Amino acid sequence: QRILADLAGRPFKPVVFFGGFGEPLVHPEIAGMVQKAREVASRVELITNGLLLGEKLAAQLIEAGLDTLWVSLDGASPESYADVRLSESLKSILQNVSRYRDIYRQSHGGEPEIGAVFVAMKRNIDELPGLLNLSTRIGITRYMVTNVLPYTPEMCEEVLYHRSIERLNWQPSSWHPKI
Repeated sequence: QRILADLAGRPFKPVVFFGGFGEPLVHPEIAGMVQKAREVASRVELITNGLLLGEKLAAQLIEAGLDTLWVSLDGASPESYADVRLSESLKSILQNVSRYRDIYRQSHGGEPEIGAVFVAMKRNIDELPGLLNLSTRIGITRYMVTNVLPYTPEMCEEVLYHRSIERLNWQPSSWHPKI
C-alpha cells in the first residue's frame, strides 16, 4: 500500500511487475493487488510458474486488469522441463495457460498478452526452438531469454555467458549463505 501510494504521487505512471524470487500466485490477495496496482500503473505484469493458474484465479487476474502474464517455461519437452524445474507439471502448466487465453477471449475478445520466460542453461539451450513452436500454439507472443543466475556450485556449470559474472567478480558463496 505504501508503494502504491508513492506511485500515485508520481508525475508518470510506471509499469508494475509482480515477480522475483517466489511465486506471486501463492499470495491469497494477488488479484486484488493487481487491481490496486492497475489504478496507478501504466501496465501491470506478473510472472508465474503457472502451477496455480486455475480457472478462478485466471478469471480474477484478467478482471483485475493484468496486462501481461509471463510464464516460466524452461523446456519444451516434459523431460527437459522436469530436469530444469524438478517438476513433472509441464502439461498442466500449458493447460493452465491455454485456459487463461480462453477465459480472456471470452471475457474481453481478442488475444491476451502472454509471455514465456526461458532461463537459458547449457542443459536446456537446445530446447529453445521447440519452446518457440510449442508456446506459439498456446498463444504466447512475447519471449524473454535470460542467463541463469547460479545459486549453487553445480549451477555455475550451467552458465552460458560468463562475462557478466566475471566482470562483477561474483561468487555464489558471497551471495547465498547456504553454499
